[in-house]
Amino acid sequence: MTMNERGVPVVIVWNSVENGGKAMLPCRCDYYVNTAVIARGHYQGSSWSLVLYIENNAGEGDCRIGRGFARCLVSEAPPFLLTSGHFMTIYEGGRCVGELYVQ
Repeated sequence: MTMNERGVPVVIVWNSVENGGKAMLPCRCDYYVNTAVIARGHYQGSSWSLVLYIENNAGEGDCRIGRGFARCLVSEAPPFLLTSGHFMTIYEGGRCVGELYVQ
């Protein structure tokens, strides 16, 4: 994991608007999300808050990809959350907005 002041590098696969995703994607600002931790394809019963900083977004419709950085909102979050290869579903409130992949 290569951490800088914004966090670790991540890729976000945004849900389409038709599937509950955001109409206006965040870019170049802090964006706060909740997570659902996934391991081996199953929800692990825990969720955490992350701060995302999206540097750029590309694509449209069903293929919208964001690149940026993520960090945990609280220091008590488990370190495995932001290890390379880990992925999780991200939520804005109760609405699933995409999936996050740690680079």
